[in-house]
Amino acid sequence: MNLIGILALPLLLTAAFVTGVVAWILTAYARFRWWHWRAGLQALPLTGVALLRYIARETWAVAAIVAYRPLALRELPPPAQRKGGVVLFVHGFTQDATNWRRMRAALHQLGRPTVAVTLGRPFQPLDGYVPALVTALRAQAANGPVDIVAHSMGGLILRMALRDNPELRGGVRRVVTLGSPHAGTGSADGVPLFPDVRAMRRGSDALVRLPDLATLVPHAPVTTVAAHHDLVVYPSSTSHLTGARCVDLPGIGHTGLLVHDEVIAIVTEALQRAHVVMAEPFADPCAAA
Repeated sequence: MNLIGILALPLLLTAAFVTGVVAWILTAYARFRWWHWRAGLQALPLTGVALLRYIARETWAVAAIVAYRPLALRELPPPAQRKGGVVLFVHGFTQDATNWRRMRAALHQLGRPTVAVTLGRPFQPLDGYVPALVTALRAQAANGPVDIVAHSMGGLILRMALRDNPELRGGVRRVVTLGSPHAGTGSADGVPLFPDVRAMRRGSDALVRLPDLATLVPHAPVTTVAAHHDLVVYPSSTSHLTGARCVDLPGIGHTGLLVHDEVIAIVTEALQRAHVVMAEPFADPCAAA
């Protein structure tokens, strides 16, 4: 068999994967723009080179997350020298603990030990994800205060876990949420199939009744990060909470919040934050959100 024959199948699979991801991005972007237009909201447009760059970065991010799945068979080496408490990572909808491999590796380089939790099977009521997180929080908090980084739905599960288990609140030192639909998301409109998706609609009873983090952990600095071009959680203001320090990022997609260097830098800085008002570039736009 010649070299072309050997490479043909991997190349075809790669082309099919990239084509599928790009098609999803373009379809989701069209719906994102349509939803904002229908809601009378302004969405930052992506055109020309900016759109191509966005597609390339988000495609790479999706490919990285897929590649991390088999890598989970080999646990990350612990930090060579520990320089701080444990960081607990909480994944989002349909995902698992492997999402965090790149960010965890970056923190290990800085001496921060990390743990990532898998919440369980997807497509169940939000309450069903809570026990796994509660177990992880109890295990880590037994050794001292814990910093928490949550992506997407994981931010909601964290709020639910702290609402239902007030004894865990004192063990939370800092919180960072990345693209979490704290006030729901427009992408859940017209998607009634699954209970977790229905609960993430804007104005859903589950979210209206859910206390924010400023109420649950008033002692803990909270940073909420939103991507202006998040095609899963929108509008971007829905990713912010009252009382949090808010960071808005252009040109990054929902999956990119897990892997891109600028997000890792923001998370790293936030995990060193004291409970004080910070100066620029992390001004607080939450009041206007």
